[in-house]
Amino acid sequence: MHPVTPSPSSPRPGAAAHLSVSHQQRHDRYTAALALLGSPEAIIRLGGALALVELADDWLTDETDPQEHGRRKAQTIITTLCAYICSPFQLAHDYERLMGDQPQGLTPQQARRFRAEKTELAAEAQVRGRILTEIHDRVRWEPSDGGHKHGPGPGEGYRRVVVAPEV
Repeated sequence: MHPVTPSPSSPRPGAAAHLSVSHQQRHDRYTAALALLGSPEAIIRLGGALALVELADDWLTDETDPQEHGRRKAQTIITTLCAYICSPFQLAHDYERLMGDQPQGLTPQQARRFRAEKTELAAEAQVRGRILTEIHDRVRWEPSDGGHKHGPGPGEGYRRVVVAPEV
């Protein structure tokens, strides 16, 4: 007699409870990372963004959960990160002024403010740039008809697939 192995649609005993705990832990991590993403400190925002990226990777590589469920959860995270990138950042309006040299004739207080704003803008640019890099590293374009097409995609005949990075 052969042992019965559970199929993906019929989880082994205790698997549902494990998935429930695992999902709750991931939800808690998601909530905590979102809070970090809202921090006034750029380094903490970056930590929140990277925590979200790690969480998306976890969803995509979890073999105990249906693949489509993991992809939906990872897409939610990517959508969240894209919304962050598209959100307004006040100092971006002063990009040209702040990326240049400090203007002559500023009072000491104005000079301090200029340097602080320049530093803040550079830090936020790093956060947003890193988010874009992390997303870019996880998006692949595959031919939608399963055949081989030449070209980088996106475009007609290609579909976007989010994947975990290669290790």
